Amino acid sequence: MKRKPGAKIITKRSFSIGWTGFCIAILLSLPSCFEPESGCLNTEALNYALDADNPCSDCCEFPSLVLDVQHRFVRDSLTEGVLPGNTTHLDDFDQVFQFKTLRYFISNLHLTDNTGQTLEVEEELGLVVIEGSRIRLDTVEDNFALVDATQLSDYTIGTIKGGGDFVSVGLDFGLVDPTSKSDINELPDGHPLSEPDLYIDDDQGYVFFEMELYRDTSQLSLDSVKVQLDKTLVAPQLNFPIDFSLNPGFNTEVILRIDYAALLEGVNVRLDTEEQIQDKIVNNLTNAFLVIDVTANNR
Repeated sequence: MKRKPGAKIITKRSFSIGWTGFCIAILLSLPSCFEPESGCLNTEALNYALDADNPCSDCCEFPSLVLDVQHRFVRDSLTEGVLPGNTTHLDDFDQVFQFKTLRYFISNLHLTDNTGQTLEVEEELGLVVIEGSRIRLDTVEDNFALVDATQLSDYTIGTIKGGGDFVSVGLDFGLVDPTSKSDINELPDGHPLSEPDLYIDDDQGYVFFEMELYRDTSQLSLDSVKVQLDKTLVAPQLNFPIDFSLNPGFNTEVILRIDYAALLEGVNVRLDTEEQIQDKIVNNLTNAFLVIDVTANNR
């Protein structure tokens, strides 16, 4: 067939190219369905987001080291709870007594691996240290808890990063230098060390341990004895073997059990003087504390 003058010839090839270009143009005109996600990309964080595309700005939440204290009174294979002002107990001479107050400082709670390296908390605490007539500034790891048997709660020690295979848990009963010489008036409000009732003065510093006993539960308001330990006692360091593996990004909880029957072993609550009770408690300290478990979770 003859082509008429001026007629346009459309070939299969030119049609194919035109259709492809049309499709591309349509696709480019559509809104994109992909939106980059921001999240925490630090593998040591609790909220590490594996599927995030971009790092977020200051959104990472890091794990905590937590101390869970179990207050117990174990005598003749019978385990009793301890709640000052409510529960009664028998001493080694079968005499009934009751705790009125019971509180003390725990410091420097650390997990240690088989190379001797310790997992420490990230926070630091600035101190004003008093040494006689001299005053100086110092900085220590902010690793403290004021344990109170009247409060059934856990104690968040601080933030931790990293992990590893750990073979022991260590802690100090009480406070060590330079903390024991610090000025309470320079500490932040709400800090465990800012408790004024456990601070004697600039020369004597802190009371590490305070326990008041009702010697006779039939005369609670009349007869009690208070025992306090201060920096004249060298705070004992307690170490407990464990077998614990921690992955980064997990909270760690150390479960510490205190047996107050072991702490008061040999104490005669009716007849012993404050000084005699104090000496017996000091001798019994290392037998009264036990780490029974270490656990991890990412909540």
